[in-house]
Parts: sequence; C-alpha cells; structure tokens
Amino acid sequence: MFRSIVRMFVTRMFVILYLIMLYDFSILTSKIHHWLNAHCGLGWPTLWEMVIVGICVITLFVVLGLIFVYM
Repeated sequence: MFRSIVRMFVTRMFVILYLIMLYDFSILTSKIHHWLNAHCGLGWPTLWEMVIVGICVITLFVVLGLIFVYM
C-alpha cells in the first residue's frame, strides 16, 4: 500500500516537472527576439513576433481541427 502511494506521488511529480520544462520556450524566443532586434528597426521586432505567434496559433487550430474531424 505504501509503495503504491509513493510510486503514484513520484510519478505525478515527474509529470509536473515534465510539463514545466515542456512549456519553457524562453531559450528559443529570446534568440528570435535578439535576432529581430539586431536586424530590424524600433518596433518591428514586436510586430514580427506577433505575426509569428498568430501564424503558430492558427496552424495549431487547423491541425487540431483536422485531427478532430478525421477521428
């Protein structure tokens, strides 16, 4: 009984740690931000970042919609 409780707790902790690490895109986004700041003028990097995020969100919804339709 005690082993199963400990195993369940450890498994949940690993899942929580994995989810925290999974959604950390700061390394990628900071590189993109610095590159855009180096190559664009003032204000343009923010605009391009919003466009990139918008395209990613629309693509995510399209893919999820196709998956839900064909399931």
